[in-house]
Amino acid sequence: MKRNKKKVLYQAQANRCLIRTVLPTIIFILAATGPALAHKFLASGWVEGDTVVLEAAFGNGDIPHNAEVLVLDDAGTLLLSTTTDDEGICSFTIPQKSALHIKVKAGMGHQAKILIPLEEVAAAFPAKDTPAASAALPSTEADRTAPADSQMVSGLSAQGIQAIVEKSLDNKLRPIIRKLSVKENTGPNVKDIAGGIGYIFGLVGIGTYFNYRRRKKA
Repeated sequence: MKRNKKKVLYQAQANRCLIRTVLPTIIFILAATGPALAHKFLASGWVEGDTVVLEAAFGNGDIPHNAEVLVLDDAGTLLLSTTTDDEGICSFTIPQKSALHIKVKAGMGHQAKILIPLEEVAAAFPAKDTPAASAALPSTEADRTAPADSQMVSGLSAQGIQAIVEKSLDNKLRPIIRKLSVKENTGPNVKDIAGGIGYIFGLVGIGTYFNYRRRKKA
């Protein structure tokens, strides 16, 4: 009887030690994770025609107003600087045909970096035919390319229609891109953290149970 009481007392003491060890760790994780997620700063950018468009937001979805935007080349030379608007959006004409390194600064140490590769920038600088090359075109090819009026539809050229469609799609897709960007880069939410804590307690419980069984057999 006394031996069983000693085992029970030992087990209770072991459980208290585990709780004193694990609980402060869990509290620290919860306290540290909240501010980290709230202050995580995100930015994404892409090329639209001859323009670069970028959007910035904090990890919790808040919008940075008038965040500083710096555009540099591969050598680190500053090409231009601007700021985001009240919606966290910024756009600028591509300054030169090179990879663009973009830094977005929202103050208080918040900074995000974006790289627009040369392949995407080069698409804004289509190759132009030289006069000699144009003169060397076969007559059938020239006949096909000459009548620009044939591409006119209701007073709009094919390029004009394409620009209208692209602008409409950009306006529709921009909110979706922002949500996907924020969702992709945000860390674990409260549900994920709670699940991890439950998993830890489960492992502790299993370890305690087997430890108790081993000592009981002994």
